[in-house]
Amino acid sequence: AVVSTQSKQWYQRRVHGECWATLPRFMMFVLTAVWTSLCAISALQWVLLLGLLGLFFWWRQVAPFKQYSDIPQVTPHWFLGNESFGSESMFVNYDKHYKAMADHRFGIYWELNRPAIFLKDLDLIKKVQVTDADHFMDLGFGDPWYNEQVGNVFGIASMSKEPWKKMKKMVTAPFSVPRLRKTMPAMNECGRKLREFLKAHEMMNMLMLLISQESSI
Repeated sequence: AVVSTQSKQWYQRRVHGECWATLPRFMMFVLTAVWTSLCAISALQWVLLLGLLGLFFWWRQVAPFKQYSDIPQVTPHWFLGNESFGSESMFVNYDKHYKAMADHRFGIYWELNRPAIFLKDLDLIKKVQVTDADHFMDLGFGDPWYNEQVGNVFGIASMSKEPWKKMKKMVTAPFSVPRLRKTMPAMNECGRKLREFLKAHEMMNMLMLLISQESSI
């Protein structure tokens, strides 16, 4: 049988229209069932349910603290760990943590409930950064989930595991001390040109500001 193009188009519109009409009906049925179930819960049951959820959340937050309680650390907040509430900068927070660690060579810094090794001793820092660098591929700089979702923000500091290992091998030779000494004159010259460029634009901006103020008067 031969079916015309108009008949095919009418059939497709009819089928798609019924599918789109069926979907809201199904969603309304599901929402109605969920709302009915929620309304059937009493106030006391709601309180118990929310209390259990809060207790589970609290236990999930503080559980890692007990796991590493034998390692030197500053007593963490149950939610933020050793991070601040936003009243101080990251550098001030690190400085306070450094001083609070007293005579310990290393310890733990808690980012929420995620532990990171906090080094104070210079010999340990050299071993981690140079001698045993292949065994310390997670720098603890930023949340791993955030770095994975957003991408590389801070270069090698945002990397971990094998990508960090490959990048470290690539940048070790160019940034070695002998090569940096050779490139130091060129870097100083670039810095001098950048300073002169910024100063020239600063004077230009000040001149344009004075002209605009005089014209407005």
